[in-house]
Amino acid sequence: MIARRLIAFAGLAALLVAAPAGATHFRYGLLTWQLVSGNTVDFTLQNVFRRDNSPSFNPCVNPNTNTVIACSGGDGFPLPGDVIREDIGDTRLNFGDGSPTIGSPGGGGLFYLVTSVDPTNNWAFGLAIDNASLPAVDTSIRHTYGVPGVYIARIEDCCRISPVEGPNAHINNPDLDYRVETRVEVGMGNSSAVSALPPIVICPQNAVCTFLVPATDPDGDTLTFRLSTAPEADTGAFVQPGPPQATNAASIDPMSGVYTWNTNGATLGPVATNTLYSTQVTIEERDASNNIKGKVAVDFFIQLVPDVNEPPVFDHPPTPTCNATLTAQSGVPFSFTVQASDPDAGDIVTLNAVGIPAGATMTPPLPTTGNPVSSLLSWTPLLSDAGSYVVSFTATDTNNQQAICPVTIVVEEHCGDGNLDPGEQCDDGNNQPGDCCSPVCTIEPPGSSCQGNNACDQTFTCDATGHCVGSNEITCLPLDQCHDAGVCDQQTGLCSNPNKPDGTVCDDGDPCRTSDQCIGGVCVATSASDVDGDGIPDICDSEDGELKVTRLKLRGDTSTTKDTGRFVAKGHFVALTTADAFTHDNPITARVQDRLEGDAMHTWAVTDCAFTPSNGRLKCRSADKLFSGDFRPVPATPNAVRYVLKFKGLPVLAPFKSPITVTLTYGPGIDRVGHIQDCRAGNTSITCKEF
Repeated sequence: MIARRLIAFAGLAALLVAAPAGATHFRYGLLTWQLVSGNTVDFTLQNVFRRDNSPSFNPCVNPNTNTVIACSGGDGFPLPGDVIREDIGDTRLNFGDGSPTIGSPGGGGLFYLVTSVDPTNNWAFGLAIDNASLPAVDTSIRHTYGVPGVYIARIEDCCRISPVEGPNAHINNPDLDYRVETRVEVGMGNSSAVSALPPIVICPQNAVCTFLVPATDPDGDTLTFRLSTAPEADTGAFVQPGPPQATNAASIDPMSGVYTWNTNGATLGPVATNTLYSTQVTIEERDASNNIKGKVAVDFFIQLVPDVNEPPVFDHPPTPTCNATLTAQSGVPFSFTVQASDPDAGDIVTLNAVGIPAGATMTPPLPTTGNPVSSLLSWTPLLSDAGSYVVSFTATDTNNQQAICPVTIVVEEHCGDGNLDPGEQCDDGNNQPGDCCSPVCTIEPPGSSCQGNNACDQTFTCDATGHCVGSNEITCLPLDQCHDAGVCDQQTGLCSNPNKPDGTVCDDGDPCRTSDQCIGGVCVATSASDVDGDGIPDICDSEDGELKVTRLKLRGDTSTTKDTGRFVAKGHFVALTTADAFTHDNPITARVQDRLEGDAMHTWAVTDCAFTPSNGRLKCRSADKLFSGDFRPVPATPNAVRYVLKFKGLPVLAPFKSPITVTLTYGPGIDRVGHIQDCRAGNTSITCKEF
């Protein structure tokens, strides 16, 4: 036994010397997002990295100059308030839409504002900083997506903790890459769930361990929980706690979020090392129909320790009830005390927390020790801090027994209630931009566009006092020769457009119409007659004209997944008068009908057609390429036109029965109708030919 233990220590010493720093730094990750407006969201990225890498790696920096500076800790390492640059794995945020990833200037890793540290367990908890906000330090990273849709935003880099890197032994996923992703549904009015866990959750060896993965959803969506898949957590080799390294597999209750693991038979690290298992939990939002709306993932460690005494407890009061939701108001000071103690005589309790919002303070600073031990969280949220936050407090005793107490803080904003509160420049009773008072209740810059109340003004700009001023008033000109100038309605912006007296002489511009006069605001020819109703008075229109159909095939839709019906017709027609002449100046409509219920029709807009002046040919095709028409003048007979019509993707169903009717409509309402009845019908189609 002694020889084996000596060998274990020797192996440990070798690994301590050989392990690269880049393979030891990632401890925790969580990426969440909150809707701003439209396609714009704010991301919050929480990460925990090895603390004592600085200054060689993950150094403290001045983010405005990207230069390395001394950390605040007396040991030379970061403390809350320091900014570090993650330059081991060069972690960068990928928005999932093909846009460039973001990090620090020069292609480096992200800047992080440190909000918590644990010197004993050697970690620093940080919130990623939005470079675009500098010199201000903003831990919300804003991104606008080009179009609504579903995107997978993520971080993915190297590396998780090595197999043995003093004082830690990583059992199940040593040296693997890490990946933490979130599903972003843009344009749905949704925000993600939020969570926070300590980077290391302590579980007893050879016992059943249970703990809650805290989560809340700002939209009130139902949340479900599951263990992340291997591709979600890294390149695909990731394994959750369980076989082959442990006898029993970990699990999580899909509804409550209670994580359970029977650690009996789990592999332990070498003597004098901390046994760590990495795990990742995916939290999914679901709508009323149980469809997934979004997801976030929280990646953390479980440390196995001997169950030697009673763990600490949180004292209620003064500590808020664990898993409680507390409400804070923007611009109003907010605070509460957290206290923990341990029933075992002589034990010292270390109080710490993760998920502390940027700008909040703990007094005394964390971590702090005692029995009992307490600290006061104080925060005056800004208007931009509105949202939900999960803060997880931990109490750990001398023997590594741990208690966790998560608390949700919901920051409500006064902005938008119509009352001018402290810190607000304006409050117009809404949180919409473009009305001279911004969504965060600041006066928008003078000259900014706004929406005024007078609909007759066409231009609106903000003045220096936050008021929307209109100009460029609508001038109500006569609508046409049968209307007088009107007056603009300030409520609707519409002109009244009064009619001229009936009988006022007018000219509708149509030489086929006579005795034009205004009747009810419309210029009409009182003596005009239009028997066939095609819009051409009888004086100019003897008949609409005939359409000759010489070939036709109609095939029915036989698919259950898409429309597959087709139609092809060929033939010609002759324009008998100038008014009936074929023209490309108006939309063209083609329609086919059989004797039963088969009916298909399409209209080509003028822009759908290409005209060749040299030969008079007109080719029309729909944007989806399903409907085409080809019209060619006959060279020897200029007033004759040959046509070919082709329709695809039709929902028409067989059987079909002759005669088949084809109608072509063009110009100012010219309707040409043709029939073909020499047809042969099959089960799914009909073929016709003029003999």
